[in-house]
Amino acid sequence: MFEMQGPSGRQVSIQQVLQEDGSVFSIQWSVIPAPLESRLTPGEVLADYLRFLRRVTASLVRPLAVEGGVEFRLLGTRLSLLSFRGPLPGE
Repeated sequence: MFEMQGPSGRQVSIQQVLQEDGSVFSIQWSVIPAPLESRLTPGEVLADYLRFLRRVTASLVRPLAVEGGVEFRLLGTRLSLLSFRGPLPGE
């Protein structure tokens, strides 16, 4: 598990586990200071994150919303470099 707290008080935590089949189970969360949380929605945070990833990869990696999650595809291909799914019922 990795945790980081910035000067603004925002806390980001990440936990990743390598599964026997080679896939990675990952949980990521952040704590947003109270003055900001009423102005942010999960959709806005996700959209900002995806724009950031596209920018820092010089648009070579294209985040794409797919049913049940997000895929990160290599520019000009259908090749998914990374796939994330949302929580399943009961998780």
